[in-house]
Amino acid sequence: MLKLHFLFLFLFPFGLYSQIGVEQKKEIATHTLITKLSGHKSEITVLTISLTGKYLLSGDALGVIKIWDIVRKQEIHEFKVHSRAISSLKFSADEKKILSTSLDGFIRIFDFDTKAELNHFNTKEMVMQADFSMLPNEIIGHHGGHRYFKWDFKSSQIVYSDRLLGKIKYFEICKTKPQMLIATAEGAIRFWNYLEGYEIMTHY
Repeated sequence: MLKLHFLFLFLFPFGLYSQIGVEQKKEIATHTLITKLSGHKSEITVLTISLTGKYLLSGDALGVIKIWDIVRKQEIHEFKVHSRAISSLKFSADEKKILSTSLDGFIRIFDFDTKAELNHFNTKEMVMQADFSMLPNEIIGHHGGHRYFKWDFKSSQIVYSDRLLGKIKYFEICKTKPQMLIATAEGAIRFWNYLEGYEIMTHY
């Protein structure tokens, strides 16, 4: 069975990578490069694969976003709408929308088919991460501080959590329940209900 692997080509000694390689191989031990997708002109900061495995999103340090067709091994589209490095990229569950966040403080939503921007919001702070919640039109994200935010991209309203969680380093959102895992700089893993705004449990 063919397996899909991604190869990062590093530019030493700086530890930066500026190209994506897509590798198909029959045996893991072979490590033979079949296809390389090239196009970014700066360090790639984010990679995201769609749930179906058909598409790849990549973002770089210059704020450029690219959509790749993995099957055809080619670039589909390029966005140049952010002014600083891309911090996160996500597909919606139905793959009809694309979410991007950047260190420029902007959150942006795009229509996958038309590539049109549906909405954007300037948080005026660096956005470190964001993702679609299970609720319609809702995005959850954070700035790397002690609170997370919820943004309704239809009404353009943004609300920050009231409770201090510790300094957020990373979170993962459940797509079937209104829950998320939050990893903090203090070494805690917090299990959180983002719909009702309470903590389910904490592990240190």
